[in-house]
Amino acid sequence: MFCLAEHIETFGNDVFRKLKSEQYFIDYDNETTLDKLVDLFADINALHPFREGNGRSQRIFIESLAKINGIYLDLTNVSKMDMIVASHESINGDYKKLKEMFKNNSHVLSDKERLKYINIYCSSELKQLFDN
Repeated sequence: MFCLAEHIETFGNDVFRKLKSEQYFIDYDNETTLDKLVDLFADINALHPFREGNGRSQRIFIESLAKINGIYLDLTNVSKMDMIVASHESINGDYKKLKEMFKNNSHVLSDKERLKYINIYCSSELKQLFDN
C-alpha cells in the first residue's frame, strides 16, 4: 500500500527534510551512503506521488544522488519483476533485496567523475557543502 493522497505532502516533506538535514549523504562513506540511498528509495516508493512514472522518477533521482556521492548506480538492467518484488518487500520493512540490488549495480566513481556529476546536478547552494 502506498501513501494515501491526503498524506503525500506531509510525508514527502518529512522525507526530503530528512535528506536535507543529512546533507544529502555527502559526509558518509560508500557503504553508509548505499544504505541511506536504499532507505530513501523505499521511502520515495512508499510516497508514490504520481499517477504514472513513479518508478522511473525515483530511479533517476536516486541514481543522480548516488553520483554526486561518488557512487555510479545503474538500475536499468534490473528486471521489472525484480524491482517490483524488492520494492514491495521494502514497503513491508525488508530492505534485503533492494540493498543487494543496489550493491550489485553500483561501483565507486573517481573524484574526477564525481566532480563532473556534482557540476551537472547540484545547485550552487549544494556545491558549497562539498567545498567545506
